[in-house]
Amino acid sequence: MDIIFLVPAFTNPKGFQSQGVFSNHYPDENLGVAYLLAALHKADIGADVYDFNFEQKAEEEIIKLALEKCPKIIGITIHQYSFLHAKKLAKIIRKMNFAGKIIMGGQLPSLASKFVFENCLEVDHILLGECDNTIVEYVKCVINGADFNKIDGFLSRTSNSSNIHGFPKIKQLDTLPIPYRYGFKKYNVKVVVPSVSSSRGCSYGRCTFCSTAAYYKNIYKTNMWRYRSSESVCDELKHLYDEQKCEYFVFADETVFNTCKTQNRISHALKKLEAEGIRMNFMLDCRAADIEPKLFLELKKYGLVRVFVGFETNDPKYLKMIMKGTTTHNNEFAVKVLKQLEIQIVPGFIPFYPEATLESIKEDFRFMVETIGYNKVHKYVKRLVPEVSTPFFEKLLKEGNLYGNFPLYEYKFYDLRVQKLYDDLKTLIFEENITDAIKLYNFVMNAK
Repeated sequence: MDIIFLVPAFTNPKGFQSQGVFSNHYPDENLGVAYLLAALHKADIGADVYDFNFEQKAEEEIIKLALEKCPKIIGITIHQYSFLHAKKLAKIIRKMNFAGKIIMGGQLPSLASKFVFENCLEVDHILLGECDNTIVEYVKCVINGADFNKIDGFLSRTSNSSNIHGFPKIKQLDTLPIPYRYGFKKYNVKVVVPSVSSSRGCSYGRCTFCSTAAYYKNIYKTNMWRYRSSESVCDELKHLYDEQKCEYFVFADETVFNTCKTQNRISHALKKLEAEGIRMNFMLDCRAADIEPKLFLELKKYGLVRVFVGFETNDPKYLKMIMKGTTTHNNEFAVKVLKQLEIQIVPGFIPFYPEATLESIKEDFRFMVETIGYNKVHKYVKRLVPEVSTPFFEKLLKEGNLYGNFPLYEYKFYDLRVQKLYDDLKTLIFEENITDAIKLYNFVMNAK
């Protein structure tokens, strides 16, 4: 075996009840690793994966099984909230006398490579940016004993990050192979909802709290959004239907839509699919300003049943502060359209942030309960999370309002009434396990 990937488990950020706010609709399969596996298999390179979101055995036992395959490389993909587990796994690997290379990649290493090296001494190398092609180059270099330093985005402990040999960029997404669905193939987990990436990046890319926006700006120095053709998307969906008998999937895009020129590509892909006698229901993510009656009516016709809308808030000052690029009017209109079309709304709200007031929090809960009719408000003891290298993170750092240790940072709310409400809600939900929407809603609305 040439390379084995380990996918560490997610550690919940403080202030989030659970990842379950998303997991009812999103798969656990790591789509990034699925793309890397596909690229390696296409190049006839031996590659496997052990995903700790699926594995049931103890960590040591899983790693022992992996090392028995004699891999030359262990690759670990990490996000800010999987770093602690990734660090633990790397220590176990070295304690088992693995003499090969340990490499890390993903959003966090691309945004904070120095931090990763300093806090995980077991790591030999980091690959920055989009590694669909460079992972193949890297493995070949290890196998052949070639020079790593010609690889785009390659970093070692002795590298000068200011002299990186470029960032790897994937400009033509249609050239990438279809992701290797290891959740289905390796673990036979048929209940996993597959995610499909029809684009990369974010055409808006200004939200101050978004690590994805920071990630792509770091690579491309701009808001870089690229999309796949309708034919390419249709081919992948047909593959999922034929191979996994998949009848429901989720678009994993940061933003499925961009301009009038490209917004119909999804409906065109689904139309092609239906012409072949295949009908699949699906969910997508979008901003409130993307929701337009004619487009969403057509998408419903082809299987759209659920939409995750990143409202974040219905407070105009808060929307402006985080540079969301939407308005309260957009929010109201989006809800009206989706309700008329009878498309389920999964609202994305983050009521608590440093400058929050009781008034802004009450408006958010009012909008969720009264306007949307959402009955899972216990999932919204959520605060804006400080993700490394985002403008929000840098702002807290500059203000001296960043506490705790990586990655589970905390901060203080400037309004003491908000701090009390936040603490009281955590007690009610986490300790008393209250999920009654009306009780929690009344508690928020009566806060003083």
